[in-house]
Amino acid sequence: MNQPLSESAKKILQCCRQGQLDYLEKHLESGIDIDDVNHPEFLPLNVALRNGRWKIARYLLQNNTVPIKSDNPPLIAATQYNKDLTTGIELIFAHTGDLAVVDKNGRTALMTACLLGHEKKVKYLLSEPSSLSNQDQMGMNAFLDAIISQSTHIVDYLLKFDLDIHHQNAQGDNALLIAVQTKNPSTKLIKTLLEHDIDCCQKNHAGKSAHSVAENKHPLIHKMFAAKIEADKQMELPMFSMEPDEQSKTKETAKEPSHEKSTPNQPVGAYDHSWFIAVSEGNLGKLNKIKVNGVPVDLVDHKGCTALIHAAGRGLRAVASYLIQNNANIEHQSNNGSTPLSSAIISNSRSVAGLLLENNANPNGTGPGDYPYISLAASQWNEACVSMLLDAGASVETLDLNGMNLYHHIAIAAEYYSNTAKAKNTTRLIIQNGLDINKVNKQGNTCLHILCGANKAKNYAADDSQLATIAHEFLKSGVNPKIVNHQGFTAIQYAKQHGLLNTKGVILSFLEAW
Repeated sequence: MNQPLSESAKKILQCCRQGQLDYLEKHLESGIDIDDVNHPEFLPLNVALRNGRWKIARYLLQNNTVPIKSDNPPLIAATQYNKDLTTGIELIFAHTGDLAVVDKNGRTALMTACLLGHEKKVKYLLSEPSSLSNQDQMGMNAFLDAIISQSTHIVDYLLKFDLDIHHQNAQGDNALLIAVQTKNPSTKLIKTLLEHDIDCCQKNHAGKSAHSVAENKHPLIHKMFAAKIEADKQMELPMFSMEPDEQSKTKETAKEPSHEKSTPNQPVGAYDHSWFIAVSEGNLGKLNKIKVNGVPVDLVDHKGCTALIHAAGRGLRAVASYLIQNNANIEHQSNNGSTPLSSAIISNSRSVAGLLLENNANPNGTGPGDYPYISLAASQWNEACVSMLLDAGASVETLDLNGMNLYHHIAIAAEYYSNTAKAKNTTRLIIQNGLDINKVNKQGNTCLHILCGANKAKNYAADDSQLATIAHEFLKSGVNPKIVNHQGFTAIQYAKQHGLLNTKGVILSFLEAW
């Protein structure tokens, strides 16, 4: 057991804490007892760094006055300074050249910066991104610490790197569960996590999930989760709701090409696990070896999906290119109507979508639920894919089975996505290609009606502020807010019905101009 710090050691630490360099020099000149130097709490440099006393830190480093203890790295102490400044970190890095140090608990400086929500420190420390994969003794990593700080800027920045966003800590908590258990959960952050497909229903070791926590404590967030779950179901079958008999007809139609195109010695539904594992791994060598051993390139899994559909859905351009070169069926449809091109569009893989179109994929084809490719792209605010499809010959006038045009699909997606810049850019692209923004669907609804919830019940879960932003873009682009649908309602009446005060205000500001 360590003896208490001597009075001399306490005075030295006090000088470091208060920035008293002259007094520190005097105390150091009088000598330091060896027991103090070895004491785990005697960390003059760390104390100076935590308190932003840069002159003291420079003096201690220049004079090598006290040893640096590896289980309490000064870099982490510098990161703990309560202001988002990199001065202390730069001082230590210049001295040690190491940004990947770890303390006795397995913590890194990057974890500390993320936990504090210090964006400048995070960006400096990520000049050496290897520490992104570090975990502390509780299974926490930098990404999960950023979730605790609720810093959307840091989370967005981290997502640019190659990291495991589905990582769970030692209790089995994923990012969404941690986010909903913070004191005041950020809906913007939660939307970002949902957009990256983090599972809100993933249970931790105690049987708790983000969905169950939100259900009990955060009604608005629970609605967001419910909307995401429903959207995922719709993507898996049809993308948006259809009547049961329509779904059945669509499934039957979608299955027919699979029977026609299947390989004679490999009936639809057969499943060679190693072939699809090689696809998911992007392992061209293994794929080629399996193919040479006789596996047909259009082998289908239990859902009727080929390797090309899997590669497109994962954005694996090299694998998709290999399969196309080996005569894979570029128009194959799975049991639910998915094709390689629809899968590339839904997964936002511009490069694979471009490859498929370059190899003569039909730009006017359909995906799950018999939804046109360009409708799928518009519904994801995927400007790049919409542009490629138009260039390849898709019609800007395309309607889905429910008579919805591309603007309608942009409006529908506002309930699920938050990056309104993408919505605006996609809208502008469609306008440039000549589609009348005042065209209505079978119910007489413009895109503004749909945006304001014309086809929604009272629990419309979209974010009013982002709806207002998109409404402003629609109105600025010429949509008429006075158009009355077949039920006798204008868009502003739906905005009032759903309590969308910001959206209502935006529409009011344009009404006088009409």
